[in-house]
Amino acid sequence: MTCNAQFPEVDPNFKQKYYCEKELNQKGTPASLARLVLRNSTGLHSAKNLTSVQIPKISGLLFKELSPHVPVLRTILHYNPQLNKSKLVSELKQLGNEFTSDTINEIEQTSEDELIPLIKDMVNESSQNNQNRNNLKPLSESESNDEELTSLLEAARTGYPPSATIGKKHAYVNIEDRITVESKEFGVTFRICPIKELHVIKTQVGYTREVGGTDSISNLTNSRVGELVTKSNYYDDEDETTRWYLGDENYGEGIFIDIIESNIDGPGGLNPIDNSSSKNLDTWVSINNKLNEHLTNFSEHDLLRKDELEQEITKSNSRFVWWHTLCHKLLLNLTVDSGFSIVSFGERTYCKKNKRTGKYQSGILIYTSATGSDGTLGGLVSLAKKEFMTELFKKTAKGILSCSNDPVCSERKIAEDKKEGACCHACELLSETTCNYQNRNLDRNLVKDTMP
Repeated sequence: MTCNAQFPEVDPNFKQKYYCEKELNQKGTPASLARLVLRNSTGLHSAKNLTSVQIPKISGLLFKELSPHVPVLRTILHYNPQLNKSKLVSELKQLGNEFTSDTINEIEQTSEDELIPLIKDMVNESSQNNQNRNNLKPLSESESNDEELTSLLEAARTGYPPSATIGKKHAYVNIEDRITVESKEFGVTFRICPIKELHVIKTQVGYTREVGGTDSISNLTNSRVGELVTKSNYYDDEDETTRWYLGDENYGEGIFIDIIESNIDGPGGLNPIDNSSSKNLDTWVSINNKLNEHLTNFSEHDLLRKDELEQEITKSNSRFVWWHTLCHKLLLNLTVDSGFSIVSFGERTYCKKNKRTGKYQSGILIYTSATGSDGTLGGLVSLAKKEFMTELFKKTAKGILSCSNDPVCSERKIAEDKKEGACCHACELLSETTCNYQNRNLDRNLVKDTMP
């Protein structure tokens, strides 16, 4: 069928702004396979969002008030290496209306032992960020997720930030707040680490249509997600050196959960999959191995497609499926006992192979965020108590073992041409705004096979 390369979302009044990139047919016009989709189908426009989660090194009310004025603080610090509180207040008052009276009062009420290190940390952090931007290198989505997991595991082990100059008041991962839950139901020890403050950045990079692709990756993954369309989602600078996407920065809190052996300060990231064997597990391993075989077939000019395949490889890993399935059931039980609605939660499932040890590291992050500089009010991290979490894991185990739709639900077996195992709306499926992976790669049977 002939393609006219029209993008109504870019220009409703059709102008030949883009040209079809499909191969020409015998008539010399671009053509592709036609697909029929219902006009009101939810799969007609499936947004592709990228989410990045960061634990801020510095935060608090004073930090937020001073953040817009880092260049001024850098200049003051440059000309006053031995800066003290009284000198800082004097310099700021001379700047007139640039600093509000409320900010000055907040500075005067802060002790000098806390104020001066905060100023220096803010200036140093800003300088480091500027240097990182100048040395910017391409970072795939998989690499970004792996860096998040590394940071979360380190924070769960040593706290964050680990600097003694920040003090307990600014310890957004305080190691004294960590707890462990020895779950007899799952046969493991969970380490639960509350994170008091998170920055969550969501960016919409395009959309797809669930019509089934014809490229190599779609054939490999048996996916019904078509090619990514990005033309209406970005803006290029005049010099075409920078591309801007529509994004949203929220502030919130979260709970990071992983598995440890016995020492709470251990590296963590373990999984009962490593000591398990079952037919479901063998099928997931086979699917993952087949995807891995094609990873070397991509050139440097096809990094986007390679990143998509890397994401599919990660999501088909049995450890990822185990954590993802557990996370969904935890969230459903958490909404009942906490008062949070399911749509207010977000989830991140992590799984990566440690290049140094060759072992896999994995875990989940459950978070909630809100717009505005204040973010959320601590309701989620306050739930990270031993008694509450112990009971929560017990309820989660019961929910994984049975479903109100059984035996229909549990009889859905994973296969190489169907990567959704035992899951349904009665037991596992969440709203699409909550699940970061479109309710795919879930399997209750896989988790049940690992339970004692």
